[in-house]
Amino acid sequence: MKKILSILIILVILFIGVYYYYTKNNQADTLTNNATTQNVVKNSYTNKKYKYSLSYSSDFKITTTEEEERLSADESSSILLSSEKNNSHLIIKSKDTTLGFDLINYANSSRNKEISDKNSNFPNKTVSPISEVEVNKIKSFTYSVDNYTDSFGHNGYKVTFIQNGNIVLEIKSDTNNSITDEIIKSIKF
Repeated sequence: MKKILSILIILVILFIGVYYYYTKNNQADTLTNNATTQNVVKNSYTNKKYKYSLSYSSDFKITTTEEEERLSADESSSILLSSEKNNSHLIIKSKDTTLGFDLINYANSSRNKEISDKNSNFPNKTVSPISEVEVNKIKSFTYSVDNYTDSFGHNGYKVTFIQNGNIVLEIKSDTNNSITDEIIKSIKF
């Protein structure tokens, strides 16, 4: 009888421990997911000319790039999203292409230019192979450049190519940055 009672007590303690562990971890995941969502999706941007939109955190600001200062951001083919707080940057270049435009060839051409761009200050520069990714259910392509300091002082960046009809977005963003990744994932046509 004492043996059965001892086994029951151990099982109850084990059950309580498993229950406590599960509820604490589940609560932590929920808090993390809520914090991520609250950090990223606060403002929205719509480009009227190229017909896409995205969401971004309130600590980001949007400006046109130097070559397009004369245009408003909502009609510019090239915008910069930057956050001093997070040291995060994203450049989006838009273009209107012709029928039959091949996105993978365009991405390969861009990657090949990166490979042929030899700079003696960065002898260890590496360019990854192109990989297929999905951005809001749209087949897209990306590659990354590492061991190369970009104009923002980051030790690398990635380039993502998204096409919807004739519109192509070429996005240069920080490597391994969940904040800029969330902005890219928010893009809708």
